[in-house]
Amino acid sequence: MTEKKPDKKRPLRERFQKAARKAVIVPLAAASLLAGLPARADAPQTAPLSYTQQLFLQNEADALQKAPEGSTPQQQATYYMKELCLTPEGLRLAANDDKSGETPARRAEEKQVADALDTLKKLPMTGKPLMDLVARRKIDFCALDKLPGGVAAQYLASSRLVVSGPVGKGENRVLQLAHELTHAAQDENGLLSYSLDWTIEMRVERNTAVEAAAMTMEFLTAYDAKLAGDDGYWKDMQRSAPGLPYGDAKMYSLIDDTYKAGVAAGKTQQESLREAGAAAWKEIFQSADWRRFYLDVELMNYLRDIDNGSFAPPLGPKSAGYTQAALDAAGQIGSGESFTKGAAIYSLQSMLQGEQKMAWAFQAADIARYAQQLGADDPSVLSYREKAKADGNPYLGLDMKKMYVLASDASWRKSHADGRPTYVYEVLDAALAAQNPAAQNPAVLPAAGGASMRAANGRPAPPAAG
Repeated sequence: MTEKKPDKKRPLRERFQKAARKAVIVPLAAASLLAGLPARADAPQTAPLSYTQQLFLQNEADALQKAPEGSTPQQQATYYMKELCLTPEGLRLAANDDKSGETPARRAEEKQVADALDTLKKLPMTGKPLMDLVARRKIDFCALDKLPGGVAAQYLASSRLVVSGPVGKGENRVLQLAHELTHAAQDENGLLSYSLDWTIEMRVERNTAVEAAAMTMEFLTAYDAKLAGDDGYWKDMQRSAPGLPYGDAKMYSLIDDTYKAGVAAGKTQQESLREAGAAAWKEIFQSADWRRFYLDVELMNYLRDIDNGSFAPPLGPKSAGYTQAALDAAGQIGSGESFTKGAAIYSLQSMLQGEQKMAWAFQAADIARYAQQLGADDPSVLSYREKAKADGNPYLGLDMKKMYVLASDASWRKSHADGRPTYVYEVLDAALAAQNPAAQNPAVLPAAGGASMRAANGRPAPPAAG
């Protein structure tokens, strides 16, 4: 018998086609990315492209020319997904194949991802369970040149893909992949879907819970490596983004002290690491800049659903909303007990303290949602609008669908010197200024900080639908 070589590429079409049937959070959704790309004259124009399709065509404009003649834009994007996304074994083969036609830069990125996955396999309490998940769920990896503004890596749930961009200074590929594969574990446990009857409060609670769990896993992975004799990741994290969880000295002493106290009390290493994770998860919510970033992400998702008309009745069956049971499972990795079990749910109201413009933006979007769902003249909608006026909300006259288009377009650009994308409320402020240049900005409560996640080089993004 001849030895069967690992598949370098695996067909993804069947998973890709499921995207429209699976409702999952879509971060930083883009406007039409095809505006500046050449179109094939023979390509039929069908339904709007999904986020994943836009992402791949943004990276590979010539997919429009390389795909088979007569392909729809959806089929063109699928074609390039199959070209660019590889199994862990396929990444290693591609990185070493200098005759593949890939650029040296692409092969170098593929080697970085393959090396990072090999490292994760060697970490018994964190990386090994994640790599078991990769094999079980048949997750593929894509090394891309371009992701939305400020984003370093992302899990695409509907296609079971992890996409990652070039690694910048102060970033670490191993920890990025640990973050994204935590989302894959959450996906396996059914935690990335939501129902359209959920309130915005439920959506934010779910999104921030799963994101805090994924960030916690980065810390635990670095600590697992430290316990195994490699403290490089642990030291690298401490040099990241001062003022944020990555650069918060308190976080590192909290994890170290909690773990050592558990071991001293006779608990296993796994149990002690779980307790350290529970403490770290809670501490992440104390970062104002972390809260601001993920609040903005969910606000963008909310505007996307408004723009799509998703809240027009009927919304489908009533759901239980975001529950304690879902939170309990957010930190479940492998067979050990979840580090989020028994944790308290952080409310939207508590996270908006000191964020007046963000709060106004959420309120304006929520009114637009219920106007779509119940009708603009519904008494409850009119009452909600009057309350917002009394609150001094300046954004009520803006068309939230138009604001989504502007905000989603801005998400693909690094509009600030620190590398972070433009927040939705900044887009709303710009729209107000364009309407009345002489008007002053509305007075707001002071907001904490202004640093971006992962400094200027990007950060893990929330999981995306497809």
